[in-house]
Amino acid sequence: MEEVKPRRNTPIAQLIKNYRNKKSGKVSAARNEIQWRFSALDWRHQKQILPDFLCSGKGDRNWASRQMFTHWDDSFIPVVRDVWEQYHEIPLSWVVIRYLPIEYIKANMDVLSAGRNYFFICKRLINDSEFRVDKERLYESDYLSWLILKKYDISPFVAWELFFTQLRKICLGEYKTHISDLTFYSERGTTLISIFNCSIVKSILRTIEHDLHMFEIYKQLNEWIDRVSKAVMKSREWFLIKNYDLPYMIPEKMGLILMRKYCYEHLEVSFRIKGVSVDTRQLDELLEKLEVIDSLGRTKDELEEKGMFTPSLINLIHSFDLVKTDECPF
Repeated sequence: MEEVKPRRNTPIAQLIKNYRNKKSGKVSAARNEIQWRFSALDWRHQKQILPDFLCSGKGDRNWASRQMFTHWDDSFIPVVRDVWEQYHEIPLSWVVIRYLPIEYIKANMDVLSAGRNYFFICKRLINDSEFRVDKERLYESDYLSWLILKKYDISPFVAWELFFTQLRKICLGEYKTHISDLTFYSERGTTLISIFNCSIVKSILRTIEHDLHMFEIYKQLNEWIDRVSKAVMKSREWFLIKNYDLPYMIPEKMGLILMRKYCYEHLEVSFRIKGVSVDTRQLDELLEKLEVIDSLGRTKDELEEKGMFTPSLINLIHSFDLVKTDECPF
């Protein structure tokens, strides 16, 4: 049966009735219309709709969870608790952490506190005298924000230490960092390497500048970021990566390894771990091949024709589909 789309003047009570009746043949149309109208509805209708959607399929549950986060009423507590205990879905966990009683959150800490949820639990329990924060479970940027919320007296050294500890963890791959471009333009109009464009780096810098008003520390950290960026972009490795038309994603992947390497090498010794370095084996293997091609000034096809590469090396270069460009990136 073809589903009849509701007219825009269908009473909301009828739409709610159609949505609740799973055999009506009008559920999908009613869902779309309710969601389209939701923000303009009376609160009494919104309070009817959200529990119904939360007790439905996954897509509707996630929609209801997002709406409940900003349209809350304590009457939702029983249904939120029941649905959360049944599915343990991330969007609803945010609602649980924000609105359900503190004792319930503490009783379900193991399940609720996965990933960054732990930071929001720390914020919710900030005035609970029994709760002890596990600093190792927080990004340094989040820990700094939590210290501010607790109204601790934060010294410039603490801010400095947290920033570079976080950078060390990014360099060593403890925090997953993704980039889509090798560089970006900063607010100051300078070109920086993209490892400094990730959210946790920007967050801690923003906190130091706007929340702590440590303008001198903020200036020094940005000067360090500029120095590292210039060192990377002047390096031979960067030239080789930029000087070849590599297949999709390879420049970003190899560029990120290079950025981590240079950032780690520019850290003060006290922030590095003795005997530990950034794993650059993949990058080194690629650069070795690029150096050969660049030093001979030949394309891969020319080198293959002259029999100058072994079969394994030819296969590796074929897999990267290297093409030398005439344009220097600097």
